[in-house]
Amino acid sequence: MIKVNCEVGTYNDNLEIKKDMPKINILSHWNRDNMVWIEINEEEHLVVAQDLIEAIKNCTNTNRY
Repeated sequence: MIKVNCEVGTYNDNLEIKKDMPKINILSHWNRDNMVWIEINEEEHLVVAQDLIEAIKNCTNTNRY
């Protein structure tokens, strides 16, 4: 079994990473390839990986004027 943990920094409104801002950890599920754990402030949430990917695509595919 391979365990994967990816850490993502969070930003404030000025697009600066602050030391006191929470980190987001994305962790592999031990036996379900289609699911990942999202950990924020030591709270874990189990989500379908493809749903998360599609949500990110949708949120970054908007026209801004």
